[in-house]
Amino acid sequence: MMNRKFMKKVMVLAFAGVLAMAPAAYAGTKAQAGTQTAGQAINGSDDSDISVVDGGWEVNSGKLSMKANKDAREAFNKAVDGLVGYDYEPIAVLGTQVVAGTNYSILCRGTVVYPDAEPEFVIATVYEDLDGKAEITGVKTIFKGSEKKDKDGGFTVNAGKVSLNQNKDAKAAYKKANASLVGAKYEPVAYLGSQVVNGTNYVALMRVTPVVPNAEPEFDLVTVHQDLKGNAKITSVKPVSIDA
Repeated sequence: MMNRKFMKKVMVLAFAGVLAMAPAAYAGTKAQAGTQTAGQAINGSDDSDISVVDGGWEVNSGKLSMKANKDAREAFNKAVDGLVGYDYEPIAVLGTQVVAGTNYSILCRGTVVYPDAEPEFVIATVYEDLDGKAEITGVKTIFKGSEKKDKDGGFTVNAGKVSLNQNKDAKAAYKKANASLVGAKYEPVAYLGSQVVNGTNYVALMRVTPVVPNAEPEFDLVTVHQDLKGNAKITSVKPVSIDA
């Protein structure tokens, strides 16, 4: 199993000299300004592809979609059945943890059920006990902003399709930034939002795996900045714990 400190060294070598200040958009993580990189479509291998991380969590290194993870999908549906006041839109299964039952880490877009409420991206922990009963036991916000384009330099949250392939401007910026990437494989999980600042910052959650034997993946908030001339580069890579 690869030491996580070694992974960070690989990332540093890949992105030496790249730095950004922390924006308020990364609520709950105190993250640094995130921008994205172009990556492949979400695919991966079968659901058994997992890597153990600190705390007993197993990072999902296989297919991420809810459709491809039946157990997680069924547990989530039971956990949200009858919930009122907050809507959860499940997007991806990030990992699992066996604890006298099973914890599932699920990326969701959540919205308070209230007029004009703004959506946000959260990681929810769904616990299913040995009897098959399920509940949400933890939630943390990883990205938020205004649903409408923010004129004050704030972040605009993505309220539409989350696939990078379905957001052509962001996809183009990531493709340009991806051309100079070395040392790691970037897979987009969800396009989260953008920020207009001397060009545009694009933010996505990515699964990042160093290109070395037996490398362990992790999930990062990745920010790509595209300047007014159309040049694009990664400006921040912020690891995200899948434990809510």
